[in-house]
Amino acid sequence: MKVKSNRHQASILTKRLTSKVIKNYILTFFILLILLFSILCPVLIKNSLQTQNEYASFIAKQYNQLILSSQSTTQSLINTPELNRLLTSYSRHPSAYTKSKIDEQLQNFLSTFSKVKYCMIENEDGVIFESFTNADIGAKELFLSSDYYLEMQDKTNVSYYSSFFPPELFSCGSNSFTNHTFFVSRKLTLGNKPYIFTVFYSVDDCLSNSNTFFKDVFSDYAVITQNNDIIYATSSENSKILESGRQITKSDTRKPFCSSLGLYYKKNISTIGWNVVTYSSWPLFLNDFFLIMSIVLLFYILPPLFFYYNIAHTTRKYLEPLTTLSKCISGYSAGQSLTLDIHTGDEIEQLSATINQMIKKINNQIEDIRRKEHENYITQYTLLATQIDPHFIYNSLNIISIMARQSGQSDIIEVNTALGKILRERFSTKTSIFETIENCLDTIRQYHTIMKYRYKNSVQININAETHAISEKIPKNLLIPIIENAYYHGLTKEDGDIFGSIDISIYTIDDEIVIEISDDGTGIPQEKLTYLLEHNFQTMQNDRTHIGLSNVYERLSYIYHDRFSIHVDSTLGFGTTFSITIPKYDSSYEFSSLYSNK
Repeated sequence: MKVKSNRHQASILTKRLTSKVIKNYILTFFILLILLFSILCPVLIKNSLQTQNEYASFIAKQYNQLILSSQSTTQSLINTPELNRLLTSYSRHPSAYTKSKIDEQLQNFLSTFSKVKYCMIENEDGVIFESFTNADIGAKELFLSSDYYLEMQDKTNVSYYSSFFPPELFSCGSNSFTNHTFFVSRKLTLGNKPYIFTVFYSVDDCLSNSNTFFKDVFSDYAVITQNNDIIYATSSENSKILESGRQITKSDTRKPFCSSLGLYYKKNISTIGWNVVTYSSWPLFLNDFFLIMSIVLLFYILPPLFFYYNIAHTTRKYLEPLTTLSKCISGYSAGQSLTLDIHTGDEIEQLSATINQMIKKINNQIEDIRRKEHENYITQYTLLATQIDPHFIYNSLNIISIMARQSGQSDIIEVNTALGKILRERFSTKTSIFETIENCLDTIRQYHTIMKYRYKNSVQININAETHAISEKIPKNLLIPIIENAYYHGLTKEDGDIFGSIDISIYTIDDEIVIEISDDGTGIPQEKLTYLLEHNFQTMQNDRTHIGLSNVYERLSYIYHDRFSIHVDSTLGFGTTFSITIPKYDSSYEFSSLYSNK
């Protein structure tokens, strides 16, 4: 693996230096921030309070002028001489002509004052005189249906000011209000007769002047009467704000009122006793403060970023090769191929070249150790495998001796050839302790060739191996000891004859190889089978009948440790089945546990 210097990764020294500077910078900033808060905050808050107070007073002044203007206009209507004469004449001699003349006077009055949109007069008999313009849009019905109308009939010399009405409330074709309006009603006595004068008055100028500034300073405002009736509110849906406004009007405080919602101001409309209640949410009230703090924070953040960029760029040039060198060495493991490619033209490059030579020497030494360990491993396995050779060779030579006495020379040649192949495979563990299943099965066939001459084809061996499984590798000489046990212990009868069949099945399941060897012989007594399973197939004292099984177990344990299993099923008179499950071949099994990756 070739490792180059990484030019995009900050070194530990860079991080440490940056961290120290940033901590000092933050500490200094917080000290300055506290000083800024202690000086700037009072100034900003005082300025915001003063601005809100001025605008609240301005809105109250606009409504005060509206009330004065509407009172003056209504009084002008009341003081019109010709209108007073016609009303007196009508009260003495009511006639349709006189009524029409009164309506005409009201229309003339409406034409004289541009802000007057509709006017009407009601006498004590319930007769209504009205201007022609906007007479059919429901303004009269709105007034007559109000609760205040009934109250005014029972009183004298009273006035009433309505809420503000939007233009869409009075709409009837071409005749409609195009302005926000409210009406002023006044009851008084003329010529000993009570009359109620009502004038619908445009309030657009007042709203325009008041609403010009409130969105920048206030969230909402409302005009509230002494009876806590809402004359006008910029946000009629905000019930919490309106309710808070009603509560504030009950207090006599002239200072701002604070709540969890925001800041309230109450300003009195002196001419009529109403109150203008303004409301600012905390975010809006502190908007200037937030803006200034954002600018301060911006100038606070930029310097450390600029500093970090410069120090990181400078230290990266000189220190990152050391960071790369340190991480590569810390991640190096024995035997790993590693080449440091650092070109700085200084002592760091010389150091990396020295480390490359050191790694090369270490890897060469490790390779020598692995090779010697491999040789020792094969030797140890060979010693285990040869524990059963004398017994096997003795049996084979005994067969050859019998055949020689029977003068079967061609048979002797075939048996001798089979024995030679078996011995060649058994002792060929110089480079590897594994062989393919195909070679293993061929060795079993050679063994069967020897045995069929001895026992006159009395034993049948049936092999069933999956096609893709025969290329898998298993430990050498693994199956012959089990086959021998099947011959001499499973298939041997009480009179010494050997006959029966042996079935061999080999298949794979996922990453494992399963080998099953079954015979139809006499089986193993339950007591002996239990002892074998509990003692890892070590035979009882003075019992050498199953030495091959213990040897197979030792070899599998030596190679696979606990990653294999042997199961034995046996019933007297019905034969024995050996089932061996081992992992598929991996090159790490060629070495001892010291260097294997198992």
